[in-house]
Amino acid sequence: MLDKILEQTDYLSQRDKNKIQQAYAFSCQKHEGQKRVSGDPYITHPVEVALILAELRQDADTLCAALLHDVVEDTATTEAEIEKLFGKEVLTLVKGVTKLTEIKISQSREEVQAENTRKMFLAMAKDIRIVFIKLADRLHNMRTLEPLPRNRQIDNARETMDIFAPLAHRLGLGLIKWELEDLSFRYLEPEQFQMIRAKVAEKRQEREDYIQDFCQRVENVLKDNNIHGEVSGRAKHFYSIYRKMQTQHLEFEQIYDLSAVRVLVDSERDCYGLLGLIHAQWKPIPGKIKDYIAMPKENNYQSLHTTVIGQEGRQVEIQIRTFDMHHQAEYGIAAHWLYKQIDKSKTGKKRLKPKDMDYIDKMTWLRRLAEEKSDNAEFIADLKTEILFDEVYVSTPKGDIYSLCQGATPVDFAYQVHTEVGNCCVGAKVNNKIAPLDAELHNGDVVEILTSKTAKPNSDWLAFVQNPRTKTKIKSWIAKQNKQAHLETGKEMLAAALKELLLDAGDVLAQEKYLEPILKRYNFQALDDLYVGIGHGDVASKAVARTFQENFKEKQQPAEEPKPIFEKPHKTNSAGVVVDGLDSVMIRLANCCHPLPGDAITGFVTMGYGITVHRTSCKNISKLAERKIGVFWQTSAQNTYAASLEVAGFDRVGIFKDILNVVSDTGLNVQEATARKTGNGECKIHLVIDVSGLDQLLHLMSVLKKVKDVYDVYRLN
Repeated sequence: MLDKILEQTDYLSQRDKNKIQQAYAFSCQKHEGQKRVSGDPYITHPVEVALILAELRQDADTLCAALLHDVVEDTATTEAEIEKLFGKEVLTLVKGVTKLTEIKISQSREEVQAENTRKMFLAMAKDIRIVFIKLADRLHNMRTLEPLPRNRQIDNARETMDIFAPLAHRLGLGLIKWELEDLSFRYLEPEQFQMIRAKVAEKRQEREDYIQDFCQRVENVLKDNNIHGEVSGRAKHFYSIYRKMQTQHLEFEQIYDLSAVRVLVDSERDCYGLLGLIHAQWKPIPGKIKDYIAMPKENNYQSLHTTVIGQEGRQVEIQIRTFDMHHQAEYGIAAHWLYKQIDKSKTGKKRLKPKDMDYIDKMTWLRRLAEEKSDNAEFIADLKTEILFDEVYVSTPKGDIYSLCQGATPVDFAYQVHTEVGNCCVGAKVNNKIAPLDAELHNGDVVEILTSKTAKPNSDWLAFVQNPRTKTKIKSWIAKQNKQAHLETGKEMLAAALKELLLDAGDVLAQEKYLEPILKRYNFQALDDLYVGIGHGDVASKAVARTFQENFKEKQQPAEEPKPIFEKPHKTNSAGVVVDGLDSVMIRLANCCHPLPGDAITGFVTMGYGITVHRTSCKNISKLAERKIGVFWQTSAQNTYAASLEVAGFDRVGIFKDILNVVSDTGLNVQEATARKTGNGECKIHLVIDVSGLDQLLHLMSVLKKVKDVYDVYRLN
């Protein structure tokens, strides 16, 4: 078995081959006595995986990792042993294809599978070679699926069809993609598979003779026009025949292009020249001409496709591309992963050639998708959308062409052009006509995005955008805005809490020697992070203020009652607010910001309505400084105040009831409660609650965050 690997690795140095021999011997030793379900020695599996990767001309570390990819999981081998014998890179690759080892008892099989897939994609995003090993591993497992029980055959075939075959397609690995699809089809639809295989076999010789004759005619066209090239015929794969039957509602007998002709030439110019010559020789079928050279597919596939009427009136599909394009079509991203041509930097670390960087950029979607904070079901759904889409080509009015997933909307297009274009999108024109933002785009559409500097993303867009990357960008913007709101609230709350302890926020927070231990104690990196934590309810402002007081060099004892400049006692009213220097004045709490005891507040003198009390951060009084007046809370007042909250969560039956039950359990009164769906399976519940002050509100917010499917609770201005 080792000889087979060494025969296929003639592109490697002797030193690399020695390392592979060492990995083979180590794997044989560790897997000794182990058998596969088929009864074959287990070592046959890693060897076959390595052979598949050698066909892709992968580097020595990748082949070593292929030979060792199961030793950590299935034997007593430790990671330390792998690193010591074969290096850190090989260990990283082995770990990348190893499944999760810790599985919670409460997890379903689907959850475990989804979590394993997410882990795999995170690892693959860090090193593309993990993708190659995983695909080769899956390919050999599918080739040897027959001995497994029927339920495991179906599970493996479904996952392969849903995830691994589309992934191979997305990376341009045509050879692997076609075989994975046919093998999956065999187990998912065994009757249809056998029917198609039998019918294809019936007239195979007649069909092969016809294609061979047609190829000879194309070769004559090349020779007559002095074009260097190679012509070959190929049978269509069973699954592609089945898909055509399903999508076009055809019987097998109605499919005429069961074989195709492929022509490889030296240059793009020859591709287009030959296309014209072929159309001059045979009549093309309208609508069957596709130019993937000018508009490559998402996986960089390039070729000219046409279907013509050949002898006896038969349809023949012809693909024309250069030799380089063909290599790309067969080996995809693997053809560009030039580990065998690595430069060395001054530090001795490996660097990729500049032309490989485009391929690295194309893999960033893997990391974004796997790191997205979604549940496993949503992750798998987005993953399928990301790697299984049919492409739609649209353009800008200037002629720039963009590839989108089928079903994409103008919002998807806007974010594809640039994130800021999406964030500022207010409308769209499709083919010079105003179109709704949720309109479906089609091939050839000319799309113009209308923008405004004051516009911002709408959470309702999440209900209709199709590309997971678009969803991620919208969610990121919304999260950033929520963070800013939490920051402002937290800043205000901490200032108020410090004021109660007779500490000035500006003085205390400006001194790093007092701020640094506070950040360390509450596990925050910066002051803004602390503000966000307070505003979000993760930490209580009064607790932070007391910690500041303890650390403050010159501790100040808080007075029992804040005393005014004059000896004259303050007057209060039912609002529980004290006004500096004024008696018997009408006071009301502003409805715009709903101040609560514990908030930093200021008064605003109104015409005919006395004094309105606002939170100091309220934007409604920021430009009216000359009408402000000093006010503060009366600590002995026993009042209740209306507080507005927004609860954001994932929509499900009973979530509204659960939230109201939690509020009821705290003994608080609900003035108002409304719920609405925001799309994309999410909802928002607006609550107006009677509370005694800020501490009680923060406690309620922390309790509400523990309700199942609630992901955020925040106070409204």
